[in-house]
Amino acid sequence: MELIKYSNSQIDAYTNSLQVWCKLNNYSVFLLPCLSSTYITLASIDRFCSSSHREKLRKLSQVKVSCILIPSILLIWILFSSHVLILFDIMPITVTNPKGCGVPTNFYIFALIIDGYFFAIFNGVIVPLFLAIFGYLIYSNIQQNRRRVVPVWNANCYTYKTDGYTPKYGTK
Repeated sequence: MELIKYSNSQIDAYTNSLQVWCKLNNYSVFLLPCLSSTYITLASIDRFCSSSHREKLRKLSQVKVSCILIPSILLIWILFSSHVLILFDIMPITVTNPKGCGVPTNFYIFALIIDGYFFAIFNGVIVPLFLAIFGYLIYSNIQQNRRRVVPVWNANCYTYKTDGYTPKYGTK
């Protein structure tokens, strides 16, 4: 979308005068980053569940759970960001709005709170915080799993001993 702006100013002026383009452009600018950051966070949570030693958490890391969550998250974000389709419209070109596409002044505070503050807090604070927390938890799970399986020296070769199981040497 921004490539059009820099490549050909006549096409940019024409597309900014289209109401459909105005709404869909701003809708995708709001929706797509929120979707991608949510899916990355869910992937991190899935990795945490699959690396856990608890059976209940490992059961959450299944394809059928993903098949439910992915469309659900998509639907939630589509509905949550639908205000962009309603609020954004073609506006008279002014100094503060050189594009011609914006939010009417009576809805500006609402749009600022939802689009500005929420978007910045969600993508700038909440998502990185969740990724850091689950990244640390994944690291802890992997370290804990490595401690459960330790190498044992046998005269012939290395074997591995796990919690609660001691291999019997010399028997077949």
